[in-house]
This record gives sequence, C-alpha cells and structure tokens, in this order.
Amino acid sequence: MNDAMYLIFIVLMACGSVVAFLIQPPGTIIREDQTQVETPPTNVLREFVEILKLFANPAMLTILIPCMSSNWFYTYQFGPFGGYFSGRTNGLKAIFYWLGQAGGAWVLGNMFLDNTKYTRTARAWTGVYLMAGTTLAFFGGGAAFEYTASAKDFVKIDAGTDFGRFIGPFILYVCYGLYDAFFQVFTNYLIGAISNDSETLSRYAGFYKGTQSAAGGLSWALNGFVFTGEKALTSTAQFWVMVIPCAVSLIFFALFTKTFVKDTTDENPEHGSSIKAH
Repeated sequence: MNDAMYLIFIVLMACGSVVAFLIQPPGTIIREDQTQVETPPTNVLREFVEILKLFANPAMLTILIPCMSSNWFYTYQFGPFGGYFSGRTNGLKAIFYWLGQAGGAWVLGNMFLDNTKYTRTARAWTGVYLMAGTTLAFFGGGAAFEYTASAKDFVKIDAGTDFGRFIGPFILYVCYGLYDAFFQVFTNYLIGAISNDSETLSRYAGFYKGTQSAAGGLSWALNGFVFTGEKALTSTAQFWVMVIPCAVSLIFFALFTKTFVKDTTDENPEHGSSIKAH
C-alpha cells in the first residue's frame, strides 16, 4: 500500500468518527408503533464496571475463544494465501471473497438463524453442526491446496493465462469468505440468544467486538513484528495457526449451546419471569 492510499484510509476513518456524533440520541426515537425508546440511566463509571464484570461472566468466558478466533484467519487468508497468485488475480479473487461473505451472512442469518419457524435451540444446534461441517470441508480443502502450493517449484496462479489452475483455488477462497460470514454470524447469534434485554446485549456485543479486534490485532502483530526474518513462520505453519483456533472454537460453540441457549430467556430469574425466545 502506497502513502496516498494509506492517507485515504485515515481520512475515511476520521470521517466515520465524525459521523458518529450525528447519531440521534436513543431516547428521542419514536418507533413505528408510536412508542418511545426508553434508555435506562447510566454513566461512564457504571458502564466500565459492567464491562469488567463480563470477564467473570460464565457465558462470555465460554464464548471467548470463538470471539477471539473470528478475525484470526485474516492474517493467513490475506497474507501467505494471496502470495500464491499474481497481482491482478489476487485482486480478482478478493472481490469474490467479500461477495461470498455477504452472501453467506444473508443466507445463514436472514434465511435460517432469524427464522422463528424453528426453536432457538434447534437453530443453535444446527449452527453448531454447520460450523463443524464447514470447518472440516473448507480447511480440509485448504490443507490440500496449501501443501501443494508450498512446494518449491510452484508457479504463481494467473487467471488470465491459466484459468484451469485458477478455478479450484478460487472456489476455495470464496469458501473462506463464506466461512468468515458463517463464523461471525453464528457467534453473534449465540450471544444474542441468551438475552432479550437490549442493554445487556449491547454490552455483550461490545465484548465480542473488543476481543475480536484485540485478537485480530495480535495476529497481525505476531506476523509482522515477532515472527520475522529467520523466525518467520512458513506459510504451512501459518495455515495451521489459522485452523487450530477455529477447530477449538467448535468445542466452545457446542458447550455454549448446551449450557446457555434455551427456548425461553430468564431476564429476571429472582422473580421467576421468562420471555419466549425470538
């Protein structure tokens, strides 16, 4: 990335930060049914304490590894994997990665996980099975390609000159985009499945995005500052560094679903009240 492109990214992020100040206060919003949004009183100190409590919350600790793993694979997918393709081919396949991600998020989220025709627990367990199946299938194919491409005599793939060699790895990369969407959508679904309270869910979502970003940053930092030069990891080693956290996450997906996901949500257990799941 050249200096001009880097500057453009900084300007775009700065503009996004400014736009945040234009968000309308929740308490002034009127819903379609003419009811007003109610926001409980809070302050910075209270929110800070509530955030710290999340790190002692059994549900959040159970989902912590999947949260941290949900951006972990970017280092390999946009690093060593991209090195197996020519520059123009790399740009081409990247477009379809994000299209695959968008399509996967819509299919899993909109068509199934948000479909109240099925019970919450049924959706959660089906998601666990889907994640197990796609992890085995996509990373199994990824392993086969990685061990082939890491050979010394491997020639970079160019879609224009050798489309036959391109189509298989291209499909694999689209599958990586699908998996990215499946992983993040399902993690979000599980977190949202344990409460119907918007205040609680906002903190859960913050926990997810915070730990996700921290782990993603750590992944790039390790690759860019620690494992460099003579200590640099091979592309095959980076592949397995990507796969292992995702595979371990399957255990926590199942454990979280079995322990915390119910068809009714106890928002006020001391009074015995429960709300039907959505």
